[in-house]
Amino acid sequence: MTTTPPPLVPALTAPGGPLAPLGIPVASRVRHPRPTSAIRVIALGGAPTADYALSAPSALIECWAEDPDAAYLLATQAWQLLRATQGTEISPGLWVQDARLTLPVDNPDTQSKSPRWQFIFTPIVAQEET
Repeated sequence: MTTTPPPLVPALTAPGGPLAPLGIPVASRVRHPRPTSAIRVIALGGAPTADYALSAPSALIECWAEDPDAAYLLATQAWQLLRATQGTEISPGLWVQDARLTLPVDNPDTQSKSPRWQFIFTPIVAQEET
């Protein structure tokens, strides 16, 4: 029996995923042209845990909006939704045992000069067995 990395990014960007209640585009790539409000989810890696059946994948959650206050509000709403995933199944077979998040930080997009806040989401999840 082997394990594979958990599909965190597809779970977070799925139409019915935990960020869907925000009602804005959530994707792993930025659309062109980028919508005024949008979230990009980027895999950062992560690591297995000391428990062979668990892993801690990490994803960067980038939140764009029309002004700095709106970007901050979007980031805090996304942060709250992901924090609430603890103890839930965010996609078939992907259970979040612990939801670890950094606090949102202001990181304006240097290319577009758009307001952007971001944070890192690192859930402790069961690894898939193959």
